[in-house]
Amino acid sequence: MVDSSEARVSHLERDPLNLPRSRRRVVRWLVAVLSVVAATGVVVLSGQVIRPTPNALYFCAVIFSAWLGGFGPGLLASFLSALAVKYFDTPSLHTLLVSPGELPRLLLFLGSGVFISWVCGQQRRADEALRLLSKRLEGRVQERTRELHKLTEELKAEMADRKQAETQLRQIETTLVHATRVTTIGELTASIAHEVNQPLAAVMNNANACLGLLSAGPENSVELSHALTEIVHDVERASAVIERTRSLAKNAAPNFAPQNLHSLVSDVLVLVRHESDARHVTIQIELPDALPLVPGDRVQLQQVMLNLVLNALDAMAEVEAKRRLLVIRGQRGVLERVPVVIISVRDFGVGFQVEDVERLFKPFHTTKVQGLGLGLAICRSIIEAHNGRLWAEPSDGPGATLSFCLPAIA
Repeated sequence: MVDSSEARVSHLERDPLNLPRSRRRVVRWLVAVLSVVAATGVVVLSGQVIRPTPNALYFCAVIFSAWLGGFGPGLLASFLSALAVKYFDTPSLHTLLVSPGELPRLLLFLGSGVFISWVCGQQRRADEALRLLSKRLEGRVQERTRELHKLTEELKAEMADRKQAETQLRQIETTLVHATRVTTIGELTASIAHEVNQPLAAVMNNANACLGLLSAGPENSVELSHALTEIVHDVERASAVIERTRSLAKNAAPNFAPQNLHSLVSDVLVLVRHESDARHVTIQIELPDALPLVPGDRVQLQQVMLNLVLNALDAMAEVEAKRRLLVIRGQRGVLERVPVVIISVRDFGVGFQVEDVERLFKPFHTTKVQGLGLGLAICRSIIEAHNGRLWAEPSDGPGATLSFCLPAIA
């Protein structure tokens, strides 16, 4: 479609007269005749005033005819000009009979006219080809521009759809993270209840002791003050457990701030203390005092730590009680020239094979009868969102080690 339209346009544009093809050929030949007639008229009319040079005028007619009509009209103009030169500018005037002495001059004139016609015709053809090529190139550019504009619009639409899909995916991930967190809290219901019941039982005992001291007389004020202080301490302890559980259950937006990993690990161990005691698991903490702070959302990092600890407890369910040891270790490190803090959770359970390392983090891959296989996958997504890394490796002895690192705050 583009090439045919360009050809139709080029046929009109490449001819200076801009005429339909049926008339164009007639006009070209007619122009050749008229240009020679005009040159002859100038020669005749000006002959009484000045003596013009007919060769120059007729060469102008030949050039004009060849430029306008091409080689054929230029050749006709050359032949007619040679006849006019013979008739008006030779010793035997006003006759077309050629004497032997005039023949070389006429042949030279005719040869020059033919050469000029050929040169002008070639130039005209080159101009036509260049004009046609320019027009086709312009058409191609316009076509490619339209295609590029169409592709741009399609790309914009695709990017908008992809952005919307990414937004929906983030919403789904957030919901899934929260659902997993709530499920984990459900699994720790007994441990949380135990942690709350302990300070409540202490409050009850201290309150009864206060009543007894009050009935005994005012001389027991020191013991009474001590008992009331214990009540306040136990109430604060119960309130802290409830607040930690409540913060884990909330589906709030991430709040990145400097985090103390000592405090974070301690909060998690409070929640799993009853569970570890019930399973006869000894928890060993090896965190240096000078461990740097890390940027992150406290609730999400608690969720990661909680998942790793619970997985370690589950891994030692079939191990004899005296071998059930869980080690939480922290250390400084460097990852891609960036200072990091590395937290490792090692168990002495059944462990796993080296070839199973990556499968541990795939969604819905689980070794638990009641598991969904989402815990480690979600933990990895949380750590990567914190510009960190989570990995697993078999231990030198029994069990396995799961570690994560986070950028350190200098």
